[in-house]
Amino acid sequence: MDKSSSTLKLLLIEDNALDVRLIQELLRETDHPRFTLVHADRLDSGLQQIQQDHFDVILLDLGLPDARGIDTFKRLLPEANKIPVVVLTGLDDKEVALNAVQLGAQDYLVKGHLDTPLLIRALLYAIERQRLLNEIQEHERERERAAARAQFLEIMAHELRNPMAVVKAILTVMRVKAQRGETISDLPKRIQTAEREMDRISELLNDVLEAFRAQKEMLEFRAKRINLVDVIETALEPFRAAERLHQVRRGDDVTEAWVFGDYRRLVQVMHNLLENAVKYSPSGGAVTVNIVINEGYAYVSVADQGLGVPADQTESIFDAFFRAPNVTPYDLGGIGLGLFICRAIVESHDGEIWAEPNKEGTGSVFTVKLPLLEQDVRAG
Repeated sequence: MDKSSSTLKLLLIEDNALDVRLIQELLRETDHPRFTLVHADRLDSGLQQIQQDHFDVILLDLGLPDARGIDTFKRLLPEANKIPVVVLTGLDDKEVALNAVQLGAQDYLVKGHLDTPLLIRALLYAIERQRLLNEIQEHERERERAAARAQFLEIMAHELRNPMAVVKAILTVMRVKAQRGETISDLPKRIQTAEREMDRISELLNDVLEAFRAQKEMLEFRAKRINLVDVIETALEPFRAAERLHQVRRGDDVTEAWVFGDYRRLVQVMHNLLENAVKYSPSGGAVTVNIVINEGYAYVSVADQGLGVPADQTESIFDAFFRAPNVTPYDLGGIGLGLFICRAIVESHDGEIWAEPNKEGTGSVFTVKLPLLEQDVRAG
């Protein structure tokens, strides 16, 4: 769409009435493009406007009653997301404005030096630069997705090849012995091994199917009132049976945390987090599950003493087919779908999941945040 012939929506966050009137007058002097101006005189009210409406560009004063200097822009930036921001500054604050540009603002304007051509040019250039930046970022994300898909195919082939090779070897031995008329003394054991390897293949394929269902938001849920503590205890059972290898334990004494959710799916999330914690921790390492109740939410954390998550990978590890680079040298298996499925399940429960890395090699913490049932919040 040609921005020069359309109406653009501008959010002006400015507390000085004279400056607001000046900008309104400057905008009236041009018809191409037309600007619809929405005004907020506080940063907080401006942030509320961003949440409620769509804007093409934001004009931000760096000196507001509830925020001043570079902190004004820092507070706005996460909420503005992909909306271009042009900052307004006084004659003595050019350095602050330049700092804002370095942090992500598209441009800055100095009060007292404004005229219509300068204002319009700055706003249009900011919009265009942000559009180009968004395109570049999308191309980069697509490149990363393509690389992740290629890596997934390689990992999947590797993961499938191993159990299939075991099954083929067992069948070959059985065929040769049968042809020779020899008795297979350990036949039950061989069949059990083949069944276990076929189960591995089935689990891998099921993970892939679950991931594609999650991408299309087709995961099935049967939600009801459940105690999150029961979910955690169910997920812990098989890991406690292997206590000699890892110290898997609860680190809290919470007995009730009622949520509305799918019991089986939430057990799946907790089992996956525990499985990862055990997989990436040394034998004998502690894996601790904690529940904290705070302001209407249950926070369930799984902490381990394993490889840790690199600080720059805490978001990427929840992407489909992604495996952190500090994991691949150890060849611990997996195709990078477990955390992706976990995130889909948690978000479908109106919750959040995130990783809090410690220093690499000293472990990591994964936290699931779920809303408590309203009546239980009131009761607490």
